[in-house]
Amino acid sequence: MVGRQHGIAGRLVALVTATLALALVLAGVIAYVVQRAEVLEQADSELLQEVEELRQLSDQSATDRPYRDVGVLLEDFLRFSVPGSDESMIAFVGGSRVPALVSGGERRIDLTEPAVIDAVLTQRRPDETVLSTVETPTQDLRIAITSVQGDDGQGTLVVGIDRGARLDRVDSLLSAYGVGALLTLLLAGAVLLVAVRRLLSPLGDLVEAAEQIDDRELSRRVVVPEQRTEVASLATSLNTMLERLESSFVAQRRFLDDTAHELRTPLTIMRGNLEVLDAEDVEDVEATRHIELVEIDRMRRIVDDLLLLARLDRPDFVRPAPIDARDLHADLLALVPALGDHEWVDDGCVEGVVHVDRDRVVQAVQQLCANAVKFSEPGSQVRLRTAWRGAGKDRALVLSVSDDGVGIAPEEQEAVFERFGRAEGQRAVEGSGLGLPIVRAIAHAHGGEIELDSRPGEGSTFSLVVSAPEPEPSPRAR
Repeated sequence: MVGRQHGIAGRLVALVTATLALALVLAGVIAYVVQRAEVLEQADSELLQEVEELRQLSDQSATDRPYRDVGVLLEDFLRFSVPGSDESMIAFVGGSRVPALVSGGERRIDLTEPAVIDAVLTQRRPDETVLSTVETPTQDLRIAITSVQGDDGQGTLVVGIDRGARLDRVDSLLSAYGVGALLTLLLAGAVLLVAVRRLLSPLGDLVEAAEQIDDRELSRRVVVPEQRTEVASLATSLNTMLERLESSFVAQRRFLDDTAHELRTPLTIMRGNLEVLDAEDVEDVEATRHIELVEIDRMRRIVDDLLLLARLDRPDFVRPAPIDARDLHADLLALVPALGDHEWVDDGCVEGVVHVDRDRVVQAVQQLCANAVKFSEPGSQVRLRTAWRGAGKDRALVLSVSDDGVGIAPEEQEAVFERFGRAEGQRAVEGSGLGLPIVRAIAHAHGGEIELDSRPGEGSTFSLVVSAPEPEPSPRAR
């Protein structure tokens, strides 16, 4: 179990860590793309700001003190302008390929490289600002090229920013983020692994305890954790299941023991009679034959009842069909007199249609009547009554059989419904002890119950209660 527990913990940690890693990667990529775009946009904005300042100086000179010499205009601009730390400016006067003026910040960049000069000469436009990217063997530059017109000719101002240095800082931030994300993943994975193992530890103990329980020791129970968690609920449910299993195994063992005992009795009788049989005595042979047939019939009835009990859980054990309650009552009154020499009394019936398995209900009531015959004096009354109980969806049909027999003590009443169960005063009476369990099973199959009202010396009333909800009225009737 330890291996399985660690396997589950490993898979959970791997899944969560992979999800976290994906989230961190997506966040890093998005942040990098956004930051890079902002850097590039900021660089262009700073370049255009310098160009705008030159335009303002040129426009101001047109109304104040005009610059007739474009070289003087560019010189004044470069002298009064304060470039950024990674920004440089150069100025060209006329068509010269050599810059006339140069200005720069703390980290001055070289705008005099041939690649920059070529870009300026090929891309400059009169009265227009051009933004361009120039890559040299040592620099990645973003430049703005703008032209100004003077009385003595044309001048060109070039403003450049070291774009590569700024992007390098973004890349450095990404690298730092990657290292931080990796450390975060490792720390989160370790913490998660410890937490998951601690959470699964009670489950592992639960499984180990459950694996030690077998059919020879169902009395053991698993320890329920004190914390009110899902594992505690699982442990409680497992203990409840074990209690039901233990009860089922105990009932099964008792049932097998009782079955063996019930079958052993007729087999012992048959063997004893055969051992003392005088084969030459015709009367002895005939008497033994009669006894053997009686015991064989007894065993057959026990086996038939056992087979019937084995079919209780099958879905086709009962096959309900509509039948009139009055007709069902009449059929029972016609069948039960053959069970014994008693006074059979019709104690009342009701009208209405019920959905029940007629054969099973008749079988159950006949069993109740047979018991009434067994445990009451010949010629005494046995009363059969059919009545409704409840209304609507809770309505039930109650079929009662009452006798004036020996009755059953209160402490023994539950025992008579157990398989092979009998009351103390009934052990000498012939029977398998399976009749009432079959009746109860038929009642349960119909969504009902078997009820007993009995007093020693006064008789008993057994009531078969079957569910018989009233049909809902049709929409037209409403």
